[in-house]
Amino acid sequence: MLVKQKKCLECEEPIIGRRDKKFCSDFCRTAYHNSVSHQNESSLRAINKVLLKNRKILLETQTKRSRITKTSVYVLQEKGFDFSYYTHCRPDRTGQVVVYCYEIGYIRIEENQVQIMANNRR
Repeated sequence: MLVKQKKCLECEEPIIGRRDKKFCSDFCRTAYHNSVSHQNESSLRAINKVLLKNRKILLETQTKRSRITKTSVYVLQEKGFDFSYYTHCRPDRTGQVVVYCYEIGYIRIEENQVQIMANNRR
């Protein structure tokens, strides 16, 4: 009977020891799990970067004097706003859905117009 020797998941060196062992050393085990964790976190960081950029654009576009600001969709897009990324949605008092990037949100009031508003809920 031919027994296939297992290889380390990180360096692919032959494994000596227990039957259920997956790594040849603690170094390889740590390196493998760090690389898997880094791959998962890098996609989260990329998404969070877009969300933070959207939030910054909304805050910059909102006027200082007013809690509610109307602007064009095109103005936001020119600044780099990505409408496909947001943190959550919530209906307001009138039933319209407010789309939020963290604490600041917007409502589409017309096809090419949005109304930016700060979230007063905590």
